[in-house]
Amino acid sequence: TTPGGGTTPGGGTTPGGGTTPGGGTQPGTTLPSPSGGQDTGCAFSSTVTVAFCDSFDSPATNAAPSRAGALNGTNWGVSRTGTLVDLQQGELNDWARPTLSGCGSASPATPPDDLRVCNGRLFEAAADHQGQTTVAMYVKQPFDIAGRTGTVVFDVSADSEGPHAAVPEFWWSDQPVPAPHGMLSTQTPYARNSFGFSIAQVDPPCGIGSTGIDTMFVTRNFLPETVQLTRTDCVTRGTAAGSLNHFEVRISSTHVEVWGTDAGSTVLKRLAFADISMPLTRGVVRLEDVHFDAGKFNTQQLHTFAWDNVGFDGPRLYRDLSFDVADSSGNAPDGSTIALGYSTAGSPSLGMPGVYWLQQPSSASVTFDWFATQTTVPSFRINGGPWHDTAWPFDSQIFTWRTIAVAIPLGEIRWGNNTIEFKSGAATVVSNIDLSLTAASPVP
Repeated sequence: TTPGGGTTPGGGTTPGGGTTPGGGTQPGTTLPSPSGGQDTGCAFSSTVTVAFCDSFDSPATNAAPSRAGALNGTNWGVSRTGTLVDLQQGELNDWARPTLSGCGSASPATPPDDLRVCNGRLFEAAADHQGQTTVAMYVKQPFDIAGRTGTVVFDVSADSEGPHAAVPEFWWSDQPVPAPHGMLSTQTPYARNSFGFSIAQVDPPCGIGSTGIDTMFVTRNFLPETVQLTRTDCVTRGTAAGSLNHFEVRISSTHVEVWGTDAGSTVLKRLAFADISMPLTRGVVRLEDVHFDAGKFNTQQLHTFAWDNVGFDGPRLYRDLSFDVADSSGNAPDGSTIALGYSTAGSPSLGMPGVYWLQQPSSASVTFDWFATQTTVPSFRINGGPWHDTAWPFDSQIFTWRTIAVAIPLGEIRWGNNTIEFKSGAATVVSNIDLSLTAASPVP
């Protein structure tokens, strides 16, 4: 089977065929039962061809090293970045151990155990340690809108206390890069081409106990653009252990609408819309938990979000396979944090075990984050092969996280155990390292 063979992008059933972007369901419409003829909880407002749905019915067990916790690491990739980065102080993307609200033990959870599945939903927690943190979870299967309006759905306990707190975000990017967005421009890696929004509106039209769409962004060639959006409504806030909010994102090449429900309701309301020249038509869907020193003005420095029923429509093209380098897992001297990253000093050799593919991949890349202290990209090599040097593609901002996907020849990859080495002119921190094989599996 050739990757993506048989179905052209946009082929098959077109959701809401003949309806212009933004048309169809009107405010106040009640969601029907889960659609697509599948036994899923991923509810769409119209009959669609469901390409992906995860209802988190039970926790997964990942045999190979994985940052995915109780998520199925074949379907999901996970990354974490924070502002505890200082080589001189030995901080290598240090991560405060959070305590989850719900879903098991109340003791602090060491990643990847900060992602737990129970009671039919995913519980995910972060503690920002008076800084900024990002937990990013992406689906290893592309969402494609070529020639159509595509729809993504998800449930979340949307209870953010505002942009300076804990915020649930949605992102869609053309590459499976780790942790593509944070809260401030000085700490945001930015994916190459992407679209995203945050659910953190607490000012009008939202009032006490409600929330809505705060901001929308696109990135184009690594540069961010703020989107002029129109906010039209708000929803009452959900809770991780209680009722969730349901969201439906409708995306075309020129228009985006975000619809949502009050916590526990099935009545959709249009929350925001914008006209956008979308910088991509195919990419990976990503859910994020972003913190911005959430204890400074608010109460969410340690916070748990619950997620459920993540799905999207469209053609079932293929699934990517990716393989994690395990987090470094070094403990801080006082035991309060755990190091997730590695120093490039000494060109460390790191393992990527268990590499395989179910069909010939169309391409391969190495993806990683690093804390840029100069305008150079760290070099790397696979299995002792040639070093890969990458030209700097970003703006001139340094002392910030950057994220990248670097293409490599398929011939450098082995079935089974692989190694990767890094080096850089000035030692820095690399984290969330993956080998990604595009279209390496058909969709089951």
